[in-house]
Parts: sequence; C-alpha cells; structure tokens
Amino acid sequence: MLKHSRCLYLIVRRTISQTSYNRIHLTGNVTVKKFIDSENDYASSILRNVQLNQRLAVPKVPVDMENILHTPDHWCGDDPEKVLLLLRHIIASIGTTGDGASALEDVRFAEFVSTFVRLVPTFSDTQLSQALETLAALEEIKSIYEPNYLSLWTTLDSECLERVANWNVDQLLHFADQWYPLRLAKQGKYVNKAIWKISNRLRKLPPNQLLKTVFYINLTRVPVENMMDIETNFQKNFDAFSIDDIAILCMGFFKTETPIRNGELLENIYHTLTTHLSTVEDIALTAILKLLRYSSRIPQVASMQHLLDALVPEVPRLSLLACLHVALLGSDIHVCHRATLELIVEKFLTNVSALRLKDAERIAFVIAHGNVELSECREMVLLRAILADLPNRVPEIIQYPKCYVSLLHFLSLKNIYDTSFISGVFEQKFLQLAYNRNIGGAGREAVALDAFAAINLDGDGYGGNRFPEQSFRLVCKLTQDYLPNPKYKLTKSDRMLLDIHATFTA
Repeated sequence: MLKHSRCLYLIVRRTISQTSYNRIHLTGNVTVKKFIDSENDYASSILRNVQLNQRLAVPKVPVDMENILHTPDHWCGDDPEKVLLLLRHIIASIGTTGDGASALEDVRFAEFVSTFVRLVPTFSDTQLSQALETLAALEEIKSIYEPNYLSLWTTLDSECLERVANWNVDQLLHFADQWYPLRLAKQGKYVNKAIWKISNRLRKLPPNQLLKTVFYINLTRVPVENMMDIETNFQKNFDAFSIDDIAILCMGFFKTETPIRNGELLENIYHTLTTHLSTVEDIALTAILKLLRYSSRIPQVASMQHLLDALVPEVPRLSLLACLHVALLGSDIHVCHRATLELIVEKFLTNVSALRLKDAERIAFVIAHGNVELSECREMVLLRAILADLPNRVPEIIQYPKCYVSLLHFLSLKNIYDTSFISGVFEQKFLQLAYNRNIGGAGREAVALDAFAAINLDGDGYGGNRFPEQSFRLVCKLTQDYLPNPKYKLTKSDRMLLDIHATFTA
C-alpha cells in the first residue's frame, strides 16, 4: 500500500499534467474568498442598518408579458416608468422559471434590453436608483459579461458616471450603496469616480459620510492620494464611532495596504477594542486585528500585550479565522503571547480538517517564526496533524501552490517534513504552476526549503527533486538583505545589522 505522502505526490503530479494552468476549476468548498464577501456584507449591513440578504419585493408577472416582450419599444414608448415596470416583471419571471442567471440571455429579452439602453439617459435620479435596485434582485449570474446583462449594467454605470459632476456627497454615496449589491464596484467606473470626487474633502466629512467613503475605498482596494486626511478625521471624530464603525475604517486602511501612523489613534483603537471584547463580533474583531498587526510597532507593545491578555477568556467563542488573527497579532514585531497561543493551538488541533490551507500555513508561520514551545509539545502535535492532513487538500494545493510551498518551509523549520512532499514541490511542472515560467521569481520559502533538504536530508540519502541551481542563485541574489556600507551615515538598524554580521563572521 502506498504511503499517504506518495499518494499526494502522484495525485498532484497527475492533476497538474492533466490541467491547463490557466483553466483550473475547483468546487466552492475550497474557496478562500468566502470570508472576504461576508466581511464586506457585514460592513454594508452596519452602514445601511439592514439585515443581510434582504431581498427586493417584485410585483407579480402580468399575464400578457409574452406579447409585451415581442414589441417592448411600442409598449414602453418613451416612458421610463414603463421600462422600469417591465424590468421588474422580467426579473420576477427569471426568478420563477428556475432557469437561474442564464435566463436573462433568452432571445425574448433582446428587444427589451435595446429599449432599456435607449431610455436610461431619460431616467430621473430616483428612477436610476430604482433600476439599480431592481437589477440587484437578479439571482447570481454565471458571468457579468453575458451580453444582455453586460448591456444593462454598463449602461447604468455610464449614466451614473455622467451625473457624478452634478451630485453632492450624499447622492454619490447613495448610488454607491445601490451598486454594492451588484458586486460590480471594482468592474464599473462609477464607484471609483465617486470616491475620487469625495476625496478632495475627506478631512471635513462628517463621521457617517467618512465611514461610507472608506467602505467603498475598501471595496476598490485603491488608496486615495490623501489617505492621511482619513486618519486625521478618524482621530478627530473617534468618539463618534462604534466598535463596528472602527472595524469598517480599519478595513479601508488594511485593504489598501495603508498603515495607521498616528500613535495616539492606534492607542485609542487598542483601548476601545479591549473594552468591547466581550461583545464585538468575530468579523469586526478580525478586521481590527488585521490593521493593528499591520500598523503596530514597538511603542504599541504594552497595549498589544494588554489586549492579548484580555483575549484569553474570549478565545473559546471565537471562530477559527478570528483565532488565527489573534495568533498573528504580534508576529510582525516578534511578540509571542503564550496564553492565547496555547488555547488557539488546542482549538486548531480539534479542527484541523476545517482549516483552510492558508490558515494552516499562517499558524505554522507563527509557531516556526517565534520558535514557540508549548507545554507537552502541543505545537508539534498540531504541525504533525497539519502535515498528515495534506493528502486531503489536493484541490487547494493546486489552486494555491505558493501557499503550499510556504507551509512546507515553515513546517521544516520545526523539523517536520515528508521527503515526498518536498520532492513534489520541486517537480518542474509544480514550480511552473506556482511561479509560471519565472521560477527565478520564487521567494525565500523555496530556496529555504531547498537548503533544508540539502543540509538536513543529505545524510538520510534524500534523492528527490531539488530547486533548480541557476534559479536558486538568482532568488538568493534578489532576496538577500541589504548590507549597509559603514563608510556612510548609518541608522540604528544599520548599526545593529552590522554588529550581527560581525558577530557571525568573527
């Protein structure tokens, strides 16, 4: 009987051989984007003060709809209200046929789409808003580029874009709210243009408008030029924001890769989160923890320790993802909090199969990066369980090969490995899957894993694949740390690095 490790090696190799790299189709149960959608939905529900998944009520389908669809231009004339009424009827019809998203592509609707496109410029602002709300009631579609659907949403997007210059901030944000349920904020041009117009007055926005603006900045993931104005406004009106509001603002900074530089603001966030730990929702907690990790430096260590101490009794109720970000909180500045880690490791041990591949890679990073040693070596038990579960994760490995390489690297730092797994990632086809044809563009994790095999497995007669030698030299050259020249003015970090270098070369 083949070992699990050998099975994984063969399955991964065969799967890669049979699959075009650009056309990998996986089932929904291995997706990693689910939480991001729920995070944005949660934030949107806070802003709108509505329940999630609220549906638009559409009228009943008229008996003579088939006749109307044959000549929609004649029936609608130049009346926008009739076009909107017919759009509602069509959406209702699609919902009752059970044909799903593709029903909109029925040839019966082609004439209506043409009529709709013709009349959209005549819509009032209210009618334009109603059209977006009606279109959002359509069930999930196969592609936003289906011809009929594409014509509908791009026409509405263009019309909103035309009216940006005449709308005030409230109107701009209202229409951004109408676009959100369509999941087209990034593909369309309106939301970006609206944010661009609002960005000129970020410092002066009242709290409710600032909150919505930052939410849509988070959706587009494109920072505005004056993100510092958001930080200033955030600090000035801090007391006006609830813990959920703070989470939304944190999402905006984190998703645009913008750290908060104001130390006083960071301390306020730490204090408020610590105060509300018993009631804060998992999604809000996770959003805040992400930004705190990204922004915190040595001056925030005391507040971080205090927060982690307060989190200890909360760990049992938290989700796996929230627990992961609790564990990651101090990793950037090498703060290791054993009390929370012990509870999180135990929780992960009982839910290994429920972890995403990325979750497994991140917790392995925390343990290896901090060289964590818990009582009874429980961290080693978790890492071995993660390694043993890898044969069940072939779809995830194929979809996220870089994450898999990083996971094996972090496991190897704790001397936990399987030679077949290591050989598998250095298979030429797997390297191409992970790094395309630019294998020299691999990160430190690849060369570090190869170095582990060369140093630690050579005596065991390791005969598996190795990272290509030429690519190894290139990656090492590209990723090596800068060594400062002592002839020039040095910072404290430069002097520390030179001291370490001198110690190891003595």
